[in-house]
Amino acid sequence: MTAETEPTRNPFANYLSRPEYCKLAGITQRTAELHAHARKGPRVTIIHKRAYYHVSDVTAFLEECRNTATREPRARRTA
Repeated sequence: MTAETEPTRNPFANYLSRPEYCKLAGITQRTAELHAHARKGPRVTIIHKRAYYHVSDVTAFLEECRNTATREPRARRTA
């Protein structure tokens, strides 16, 4: 195929919008905004005041949260 007949690829095919990310992560959009501001969540790309999250960043962040949540409990102190 030549460049003239090749179908254009969607540049956002590997990105989630903020509402899509929130639904996947089970959080509110306000929480996602606060995480983005504090740089706690996955990396966010802002385009014309709209937030997009790359699928690989979201996956890595959710895996990191999963690993953090399933750590071994700390040993109890003895008196």
